[in-house]
Amino acid sequence: MIPYETGKHNFNVTTTAKSLRALIDTAVGSPVNIPAEVDSVDLFMEDGDVRYGYGFTPTTTEGFPMTQRSLRALRNVDFDKLFLISISGTVKIGYDVGISDVKV
Repeated sequence: MIPYETGKHNFNVTTTAKSLRALIDTAVGSPVNIPAEVDSVDLFMEDGDVRYGYGFTPTTTEGFPMTQRSLRALRNVDFDKLFLISISGTVKIGYDVGISDVKV
């Protein structure tokens, strides 16, 4: 992944599902103009468990699980279609975004 700087490298996920773009905008404090070619994200679940959905909104019991202290690398994604929700409470997530090295 070729890195792209958003000015922040962590955000909080709650039990209300939000898109990746909304989570980044909230963390930075204003809308971030992320170019369309930025299509990759590395997520590190720092202190809790999270679920994500791509093209659908996950719930605390449905979606793809990501466990505490794990890393997930997602490529060729639309940040408006990737939604995250914590299973319980507020979870801090470290992240880096960038441009995919490989296009499919």
